[in-house]
Amino acid sequence: MENYKSLITEKFNKFLFSEINLFYVGIFRILLAIIILIVFFYVNASSQILYTNFYKYFEIYDTYIITNAYLCLAAIPVILFGLGIKPRLFGFISVVLLFPLIFQYGLHISRQMLLATLLFFSFIKSDQVLSIKSILNKNINITSQPIWPVRLIQIQLSVLYLINAAFKSTPEFISGEVLKGLSIMLPNFKVDLSSGFLDLGFITIPVAMLGIATVVSEYYLVVGFWVKKLRIFTAIFGIVFHIILKQVVDIGFLDYVAVFLYLAFLFPWDSKYINKNI
Repeated sequence: MENYKSLITEKFNKFLFSEINLFYVGIFRILLAIIILIVFFYVNASSQILYTNFYKYFEIYDTYIITNAYLCLAAIPVILFGLGIKPRLFGFISVVLLFPLIFQYGLHISRQMLLATLLFFSFIKSDQVLSIKSILNKNINITSQPIWPVRLIQIQLSVLYLINAAFKSTPEFISGEVLKGLSIMLPNFKVDLSSGFLDLGFITIPVAMLGIATVVSEYYLVVGFWVKKLRIFTAIFGIVFHIILKQVVDIGFLDYVAVFLYLAFLFPWDSKYINKNI
């Protein structure tokens, strides 16, 4: 029993506190800053917001938040974060400044995902590689960083798929009746499924099969990335899934954000070679 507990403790510590590869930390930081700038500063973002009554009561959103001045202010720390200039400090500042922007309808889920990713990642000291600091200081003292912030990002992606799959695990959705109704009522649906079929040009899919395939696919994406040997296949499967999904419904940038977060699983975070040769 003691050996079993020791093994569990060892695996738990390795899962959360193993040394992370700083080269991929630097790459992820840069890419994260880029996708944040794209998603949060999308020029055609809807002016409609969630919790409208709350913001109208305080009369601050239209006056102070959705303005060019505020957007420029919020973009500055994101750019500094991407450049690796005090990324912890400017990462947390970016979280605070970007928070009011996560309520714009149509982009709210993708922005919430990115904001949580930025919050988690900002706990990593990510300026040791691929940053202004590392370029100017060739003799920088490299210190190891734990992997647990990346684990939180990985868990977040799995939770996204799990929630989606769980909400769709109803007889009405699996039978296709929900999809048929939503395709008529919601403006973000690109196709009319009221006939009971989805026509992709090269193939015609019954809506019931579409409902089952959607639920099964999302449940698979919950677990597939956690099996190391299946990660590449799971990533390809997920990309194909989102490509097909985009032919049916427009969910803003959520498809792109989800696929971007695949990197949290695909990067070889535990690789030691580059850390020793920076």
